Parts: sequence; structure tokens; C-alpha cells
Amino acid sequence: MDRDVTALVIKTWAIFFAALPVSILLSARDAAGEDIKCQIHSSVAGKPAATPGQNVVLNCTVAAGRRASRMDWLKHGQGVTEGVTYCLDARGAGLTCAVLQIVNASAKDAGVYVCEARGKAGWDRSQILLHVFGPPRINIPLTQPGPLRWPLGSRQYLACEVTGYPAPNITWLYNNMTVRPGRHDMWHGAYYLNALDHRRLTLNLFAVTRDNQGIYMCRASNGWGKEELVLNVTVIELPKLAVNSDSQFYVSHRGENSTLTCTVTGIRNGETITAHWRHGSSASRGRTRTQTLSGGRARLVLFLEDVTASDGGSYSCGISSKEGTHATTFLVVVGHGLPGIQATRPRIKTTAGSRCVLNCIVTLPPRTSVILSWNRNGSLMEWTSRGRQYLRDLSRAEKRTEPLVPLKSVSKLGNAISLGSLGDSSDSRLEFNLEIVNVTEEDKGWYACELNTTLGSNSSMIYLTVANVSAVGLLPKDSSNFSFAGVLGVIALCSISSCIAAFAVRYLIRRKRFIHLKGSISSKHLNNKFKYDVFLTFSSKDVDWVIRHLTPLLDKLCLEYCIHTRDFEIGKAISENIADSVYHSRKVISIMSYHYMASKYCRAELDVALYRSTEYDDSSLIVIRVDDIPKAKLPRALRNRTFIDYNDPEERRHWEKRLVKYLRAGTRCSYFMETAF
Repeated sequence: MDRDVTALVIKTWAIFFAALPVSILLSARDAAGEDIKCQIHSSVAGKPAATPGQNVVLNCTVAAGRRASRMDWLKHGQGVTEGVTYCLDARGAGLTCAVLQIVNASAKDAGVYVCEARGKAGWDRSQILLHVFGPPRINIPLTQPGPLRWPLGSRQYLACEVTGYPAPNITWLYNNMTVRPGRHDMWHGAYYLNALDHRRLTLNLFAVTRDNQGIYMCRASNGWGKEELVLNVTVIELPKLAVNSDSQFYVSHRGENSTLTCTVTGIRNGETITAHWRHGSSASRGRTRTQTLSGGRARLVLFLEDVTASDGGSYSCGISSKEGTHATTFLVVVGHGLPGIQATRPRIKTTAGSRCVLNCIVTLPPRTSVILSWNRNGSLMEWTSRGRQYLRDLSRAEKRTEPLVPLKSVSKLGNAISLGSLGDSSDSRLEFNLEIVNVTEEDKGWYACELNTTLGSNSSMIYLTVANVSAVGLLPKDSSNFSFAGVLGVIALCSISSCIAAFAVRYLIRRKRFIHLKGSISSKHLNNKFKYDVFLTFSSKDVDWVIRHLTPLLDKLCLEYCIHTRDFEIGKAISENIADSVYHSRKVISIMSYHYMASKYCRAELDVALYRSTEYDDSSLIVIRVDDIPKAKLPRALRNRTFIDYNDPEERRHWEKRLVKYLRAGTRCSYFMETAF
């Protein structure tokens, strides 16, 4: 019995091991499988084409005996899920088909459909092109709406894209004449027709002429209908890039600033141009700026500061673009210009009873005659025994050719000095002096050295301060006369003076606080002494900004303002007009710019306004910067002051509000106080 059981077990294991290689081989074959194969069948017979409203079934099946783990429908690369059903094999272990049902077919359902089947052994895809019968539909991609405007000489094309089935017949017509395929030369221009898959017909024009203007039509037709699309084309001539100088001849003067301009026309939208300035054969010096104007124009500006003789000659103003380089030339002639005069020391401090000399340096071009004079507080000074006016020739003194002596070519003309021509080849440098003997307290104030020529006048200002002699300075020089009591007296006097000074300072501080708190009372009191609310000091080259932005605001606020072109008294000395305008105005507004700092008259007005603001501590001066002049170019007294920066886009939004706040105190007009900003 045991022997039979043992034999049975051995026989069973033998059968198992004999069948094991076959099982492993079959399992391996099932795992490897065979390539997936799929095929699409359509419910529409022949070339798949459905009529509008017909239901279409697309059946994607996997080859017999195979199954897929995943099947997808795609149209134009996008997945399709609507109307898709799937078939499972008998065991439910895989997919055998994917059915796509299209209900109520229309033109939008036409296109290429792709079926993808994926299994463990790989994947396969099949595709079918489905047509839907329908009339043609035309689409012409255009870069601009409305009537077409073709620039003369440009290259243009019109692409007529058509849908519909059967494939429509596409034709281009120009003024009701058919344009034939291929290269076609007609009296109205050269055309080239390019057909693509019977769905797109492109009309190319290689060089537009005026004869190409007219009516263009794309016509498409098939057995289901036809469609036409009409385009109206206008041929235009765009302006060509050109550069023109605003003047062919510029006259500049030495020491002055000059602005050269030229205008560019024919700039197209989006076109980039690069400006360049040349002086002779080399790049010109100076600052440049390009201003964009309307109508495809631009202005090129070159600023020359402190013109010299070497700045004369031929200049070229030009631009570079993708079309090439365009330029124009003009001539700049540099003349001698207005003679220069500058105080050596704008502020002088001396003591009563002393001798004081005020100096101004005069620069005279060749062959120039001038009349020189001194003015005090705006009035022409008379010749007196205490005030002596004389000239010295610095040119000769520097060359050490002869001693520094008064000039012989000087004659007295009333209370002024008439100076004849000094030379024909080079500039002359003179020292114009005013000597005051035995200075008194009455001699303090503003002094101006002025020159007048046929070209105009120029001046420079000096402020003289006279201090009383200190009691300590009057002590006798002989130390033997000093006694101990005298020293004690001096010490006591100093102590008493210190106490009085401390009390005075304390009183002034309290008084200043009181005035600050009661500003409306003091402003009303001061207003009675002023002729104007505001004095405007600005360069004549910035007058456009003043007229457009500043004066309308002042008029709206009912403020009485003074401007030099209107309110300076005719016949009165410039220095006197400046002093009167500054001291007779409640506030002074300075329009700061490169032009302003380049003007000697503007700088003189600024000096007087700064002195008055410092002397009376009344915050009477406000500065408005209208261009990008840096703080480093401003006078030192202005660099640490707060000013209105109109050139800054952010500050420009609130500049009127800030100015109104500054001007609000002490106004004459009730409307000013009620207006909201």
C-alpha cells in the first residue's frame, strides 16, 4: 500500500515537471502578445461624405483575438469624448472597439478623425477624413479693418481661404476681370496667383502702382452654392523720410547759448530713427534732444552752451533708419556778441570811515565801443569827491608790457565813461573800478556796473555792507594808558552787552513764534507795502511754459503779478527795475531751467531775490524746475532748498496744489481762498 502511494506521488511530480516548460512558454507568449492593430469603419459609404443633418457612425475596431487597454478618439489633435462608446471582450479584460456617433452632422463636423488603441504590447492608430456637403464659405485674413490702404511701391498679398464640400472653385477678380493663375502682366500691374490644396488662392502683388487701386473680389462656388467677398483697395503715397533745417544760416554770439533745430518728416508708425549731429567731419559738442511731433514728424535739437569762435562752421543734422541715412546741412556764424561784465566780488563788507573799491571785469570784443556807468540802488551815480570811477587795462598788465595805468582812450560822458575801440584782433579785458573814500552807513546797498552798446546792455550787481567800528576797536594803542579800572569797565560793559543780547535773542524767538502763529495778521500788514503779489523771473526761452501753465493759474487766483516784458519801466536802469520788482512783490517765483541759468539777467534777478529772502527771512522765493537741470548747476544757496519739480512726472500731478499752498497767505482775492485744488 505504501509502495503504491509512493509511485503515484512520483508519477504526479513527473507529469508536472514535464508540462512546466510548455506553461512557461505559453505564459511568456501571452505576456509578449502581438502588435495591436485597429481599423476605422464609417457608416457613410464610399468616400466618407455626409449630408447636413445626417447621423454618422465611425467604428474603430481592434483586430480579432487582440484587445486594447485604452482607446481614444481625436479630431485635429484634440480629444473627443462626446458620443463615444466602448466594447469589452467576453471576459471584460480589454477593449475591442470604440464607436463615435455624430448626430445631425454639419460643416463644423468635417475634418480628420484619429483613433488610437493602446495595449501591453504596443499601440496603433488609424484615421479617416470625413466630409460634409455644404456651400463654400470665404475667409480673407486682413491686417487692418475697413477699406484697404496700400502704400505705393509696397508688396501686398490677399489670401482667399475657402471651406465647403465638394471642393469649391476659387477665382480672383479685379474690377470684374478674372485674374488668371500663374504670372500675369496686365496694364494695371503684375500679379501672381498661388493655389494651395484647392482651399486657398493667394493673389500676390510685387510692386503696387496707382493702377492697382480698385475693387477686388474673391468668388467661390460648388454644387451646393457660391459666395463672393468684395474688397475696396486705395493706393496711397506715404511721405518719404526727409530732414530739413529750420534755417540755412544761424548767427550766434560768443559767450551766449545757441539752439540749432531741424525737422524730420515722413516717420511711419512704429518706425525707429536715430539722430546724429556733426560739426564739420566730427561729432558736434553740446546736448541733443529729439522731440516727437504729430503727423509723423520729429524735431531734432542741439544746445550749444557758452559759444566760442571754434563753434562756427558747417553743421549736419541727420537721421538713420532701416531705409538708410538722411541729412541736411547749414552754416553757423559766430559773432563777437554782447560784451561781458562780471563783478569780481558780488558781496563786499567794509567798515565805516574806510576806503572801499568795487571791481567789475569787462570783456570787450575787437572794434567795440561801450559806455560804462555805476548805479547805486537803481540810480545812476554822480561824480563826487568821495566816489571815483576809473578803468585799468588788464590785458596789458597780464602781459607786463607796461604798468597798470588808467586808459588814455577814455572820455567822460555825463556821469558815465565812454570807451572807444581798443583793438582789431583780440578781446580786451578791463577792470572797471568804483572807489569810495570815507565810507558811511548811507553807502550800503546795491551797486551795479553797467555797459551799453549798440548790441544791447549788460550789467553785474554788488551788494555793499557797512559795519560800525566796534568800541573795542577804538581803544588806545598805548598800553601804558590802560588801568585796571578801565579793564574792569570793559569787562562790565561786555557782560551787560551779553545780557542784553541774550534777552534780545529770547525776545526775537518768542516774537517769531508769535508771528508764525498769527501769520494772517502780519501778512495782511505786509501786503500794504507791496505793489505786486508775485514777481515772475524767467528766461524768454521758457515763456511758452509760463503762458501755458503759470499765468492762467495766477489769473484764476486773482493775483497781481509782475513780468519784465510788461512791467519794467522804460528808460530806467535794468538793475533798478530788478530791485524794484523784487522788493515791491510779496513773493518771487523763479522758473528754473538751463536757459535760466545761462541768462545773466535771470541770475541777477535771482541774486536779488535770494538776498531779500535771506535778509528778511520771509520765505519770499519759490523755485519751479521745468527741465532736467541738475542741482549741481544751481547756486549753492538753492541746492538745499525745497522747490517744485515740474520736470518730475509724479510731482507734476500736484505742482499747482503746492504752489497754491505757498501763495495762499495774504491774498487780495476772496475767490482764491474759496477755490479747491
